[in-house]
Amino acid sequence: MDSLDIKRRYPKREILQVGDVRIGVIHGWGSPHGIVSKILYAFRDEKVDAIFFGHTHERFHEVRDGIHLINPGSLLDRVFTPVNSYALVEVASPLRVEFVEIERS
Repeated sequence: MDSLDIKRRYPKREILQVGDVRIGVIHGWGSPHGIVSKILYAFRDEKVDAIFFGHTHERFHEVRDGIHLINPGSLLDRVFTPVNSYALVEVASPLRVEFVEIERS
């Protein structure tokens, strides 16, 4: 859980404009079950092309209602995910997402 200082310093969500692509960024919260619905709801009043989120530590990419939902996974976690990963995202039309697995030592 984030400290109060971290919560005060950073917004709960952010929207970035990269060329013609609007990207929502949010960490996520609560149970991992139903997190995608919660993430979509957090951006319900915004026109975004993609939303990057975390919290579950599991890589994920799905398109819902034309919005790319992307969780890059976790670089270091060994408890909540069987695979460590990050995402390479080409911000173009169409948006392309590739996951890179990291070998555990």
